[in-house]
Parts: sequence; C-alpha cells; structure tokens
Amino acid sequence: MYVGVEGVDGVGKSSVVNLASELLELHGLEVTVVREPGTRIGRKALKWDDPHAQALAFTLDRLLTLKRVDFDEADVVLSDRTFLSTLAYQSALGADLSWLLELQRPVPKPDVIYVIDREPLVRDEAFDPEFLRRVRREYRRASRRAEREFNVKIRWLDAEGMEKEEIAELIVKQVLRRVSDALDDPLVPDDLVEG
Repeated sequence: MYVGVEGVDGVGKSSVVNLASELLELHGLEVTVVREPGTRIGRKALKWDDPHAQALAFTLDRLLTLKRVDFDEADVVLSDRTFLSTLAYQSALGADLSWLLELQRPVPKPDVIYVIDREPLVRDEAFDPEFLRRVRREYRRASRRAEREFNVKIRWLDAEGMEKEEIAELIVKQVLRRVSDALDDPLVPDDLVEG
C-alpha cells in the first residue's frame, strides 16, 4: 500500500509520518518512508521563484525518488508529501492547475492521501501566513481535481487541536484496516475524516 501524508508547512507531517511508521512496524509491517523532495534538484527548487520551474523540478524529483522505492518489498510505503503538494503550492504561486495535473500524470499515485488540515503549529519565517492560507485553499481545489483525474482517494483529517500522536494513530488504524481488511467497524469517527 502506498500512503501519502499532506498538509501545509508546519502542521506536523514529518512527525506524523515518523510516528505512523513506528506504529505500523510494531504491527509487524515492513514500512518504507519516502520524503519529498528526495533529491538534490528537488531541494534546490525550494529556493527558486518560478512556480513552473519548481513544478518541473519537483516532478522530476518525485519520479527519481519513487523509482528507488521497491514497492514489492514493503507492505506500506509512507510518503511525507506527494504530487498533491506540487498541485497546491505551485498553483498558489500562480501556475495553472490543469497544466500541473498533466505534469503529474506519469507520477505513481498513492492508494490514499491523508491531508492534515489545520493551522500550522510552527511559524516558519520563510512562509507568509497569508500564503499558507492560500495553499490550504488550493489543497481543497487540487484534491477535488486529483480525485476525478487520477481516481486517488484523498482523506481530510480535521486535525485542529489534535496531537500528532492522535493523527498518526488515526492514519495507522485506517491503513491497518485496508491492509488486513479484517475489521468491519469504522476505526476513525466520521466527523474527523471527510471523503
């Protein structure tokens, strides 16, 4: 299973991915963690101003990063960011969403993407709060289009006021249910998960 974790900078994605990975391994699953950007070109693109050049670099980074992953070896591939980041961030910077979607067409798609939806926990001077609000709105718009275009399941976690451990546990419960298909009852309350 290929699982993505998304959200604006500062919502705790990396911590949630680390915790979820540990919990899944405690359940006996082989987990591979992927972080985007994962190559030098992707990391350099973080400093560029042109959203089109960034999108091209991040897409190349994603293809190269995922090419190194042995999807057959891992029970779960857990990714800190996915193609959805490129759609949200670069469209918030002015790139056309339709063009961005076409650019992502050859990229392997996760089985499910969890979007941690909340205000950033940490204020990063590199990101203007208004810009992050715009990115948050673009995540919604991009998610609707990605679900239609790529048939990707995107689950929104209303995480305001939640601890990172709680978010990781919610994701792990859903992943375990999908991997094992052994449990009948919903493990995540409907009011916390949309979609």
